[in-house]
Amino acid sequence: MQEPTTPFFRSALRNELTRRAQANRSYSLRAFASALQIDPGALSRVLNGKQSLAIPKARAILDRMQLSTPERKRFLDSVLEERREAALRKIGVGDELPAAPPPTEYEWDVFEIISKLHHIAIMELTETKNAPTQPVGFARRLGLGLSQVKEALERLERVGLLKKTPTGWKKAAPLVVTKGKEATAPFLKKLQVEILARALASLEEPIERRVASSMTMAIAPEKIPLARELITRFGRELCEVLESGTRTQVYQLHINLFPLERQSKE
Repeated sequence: MQEPTTPFFRSALRNELTRRAQANRSYSLRAFASALQIDPGALSRVLNGKQSLAIPKARAILDRMQLSTPERKRFLDSVLEERREAALRKIGVGDELPAAPPPTEYEWDVFEIISKLHHIAIMELTETKNAPTQPVGFARRLGLGLSQVKEALERLERVGLLKKTPTGWKKAAPLVVTKGKEATAPFLKKLQVEILARALASLEEPIERRVASSMTMAIAPEKIPLARELITRFGRELCEVLESGTRTQVYQLHINLFPLERQSKE
């Protein structure tokens, strides 16, 4: 079994502590915690992999570390990824794939595509004005690692969703999932968890760049199918409106209607 890799933010914190300790032999973990304005016990757990960082705390810590702009981006992305993985474990969604019949190579690629948001984001980015013509452009605009982008582009080309042209990449076909809900549900759940995590992180964006709205209501549960139909119709209509102009950025729309009451066991 492959050993899990250490998230970048954790390695960066360890390296920063080591650098400061080498410069001052009396420098302690408590002094480091004080400099970062974090509880020493919490910092110890973070360094040992027993606790993650909240996004606001991670941003505050970055202001007190000597990292380049790309490293700051990797730091925050790795915090977000670890929190996403923790959320998956909490709801019981791991990396397990459906049992027999075994998926084909094409279906493995599709499972990977529908479980990770950056594949769809890359496809949509090819539709924007001045779309990237090189992998590094996708990585820069979406805040992804270069190797991650190259792997995604290869996968999207392999299944025929993207086509390489002399001027970059173009969408070649719609995504078609050949497996049923039983096989795809775990992967779609992983995608939803990632979307929710990205929505949470987007709260740090200026209000002018995002829209957030919510409503709590007492409902007639038998109208849930109608709600599903109306939400689907709204999403499609909004998509048509937003895509009708000059497209320059990629956005994510996510609508979630869910119960606040626990389901009765009776």
